[in-house]
Amino acid sequence: MFKRLWTMGKWFQGIFSLAVIGLLFSGCISFKSGDKEVAEYVPKTTYEYIQPDDTLEITLILPSTTTTSPVPTQPFEQKVKNDGTINLYLIGDVQAAGKTPKELEQIIHDKYVPKYYTRVTVTIRQMSRFFYVDGQVKLPGRFPHIGEITVTGAIAAAGGFTDYANKKAIRVKRSDGKVQDLDYNKIIKNPKLDVSIYPGDLIYIPRRWM
Repeated sequence: MFKRLWTMGKWFQGIFSLAVIGLLFSGCISFKSGDKEVAEYVPKTTYEYIQPDDTLEITLILPSTTTTSPVPTQPFEQKVKNDGTINLYLIGDVQAAGKTPKELEQIIHDKYVPKYYTRVTVTIRQMSRFFYVDGQVKLPGRFPHIGEITVTGAIAAAGGFTDYANKKAIRVKRSDGKVQDLDYNKIIKNPKLDVSIYPGDLIYIPRRWM
């Protein structure tokens, strides 16, 4: 009886070990010594993709009715609505959010050709996009997001901390509402904790109370 129970125990132990190994290799769990690991935030759309509230500069080059040469229209701006669409002449609402500018150019082209025009050239340029730093920094406000930047870089862009900043309680509010709490002192010791900042993110540094 004892031998049978010991054998069953070994069998369950083996099954459990295999399950843990499987989870580790699948990336479902991870272990890290030292500072608590901060899971890397990956937004649904990064800065290369169009997002709601983005402003797009659109130029259409249309065939002329009076000459053989195509005629470029005056570039115009369209703000992407909260539902992710823009509205264009003749074709109405077009889904823009989640697309790259090149993808959207092709979508607009295909909606115009051949239904309305024999040929159209579409060019789209994303206007300035921003992140925000508020609270106990020397220059709180809105800053253009022109490429990859981390929390420490964003704080530096805002002039650095004031003397009253609580560096241990940095709060990053993402454009999709998710929140991350960070400790600046730990980030300095471990640069892997220095998370990326994306367009629309807000970094808030609270006041340190004595």
